[in-house]
This record gives sequence, C-alpha cells and structure tokens, in this order.
Amino acid sequence: MNFPARWRDWVALLLSSASSTFMFNGDPGPAILHQRGLQQGDPLLPILFILAIDTLHRLLEAAQHAGAIAPLPTGAACLWVTLYADDAIFFANPVRQEID
Repeated sequence: MNFPARWRDWVALLLSSASSTFMFNGDPGPAILHQRGLQQGDPLLPILFILAIDTLHRLLEAAQHAGAIAPLPTGAACLWVTLYADDAIFFANPVRQEID
C-alpha cells in the first residue's frame, strides 16, 4: 500500500516492544515483555485489521480477474470475505475447484 519506510518501522517497533506492568499496592511491578506482538485491546489492532482484510479482499478480486475463481452471482454478497471479532465468513461459488 506504499506506506513509507518510517511508518513501517514504527509499526515494527511497536510490535516488537510490547510490555505490560501491573500495579501492586499502588506501586508498579516489574515490566513483563510480551515479545509476541499485539495483545487484545491494543489501539493499533483496528488499523492492522483493516489493512489485513483489505489485502485479502484484493487477492480474491485479483484471483477473479485472473479467472482462477468465478464472480459471485448477481445479487449475492458484494464482498468475498467478512470478518467480525474472531469469526470469518468466506463467500464462494459452490464449485470444488474454486474452493480448493
């Protein structure tokens, strides 16, 4: 999506430096380094989710234009995939070769 290198570096830094601190009797405890990227509730998650779903949708559209999958029937869903929380729905034609 042509994001500048500086922006990509910021995101990489955020993902590699996640940590949490718990309060014990009003005093912060030692930092816990996650070292696994984002955690639930992270404010960066919505934008990364949008970037990922947009990329997936574009890949499916490219597959349609390349003839690897047929267009969805008129009047059917206008998107190939929709995601909500931890649920994913893929819309496809009931053709074995396309599903594979």
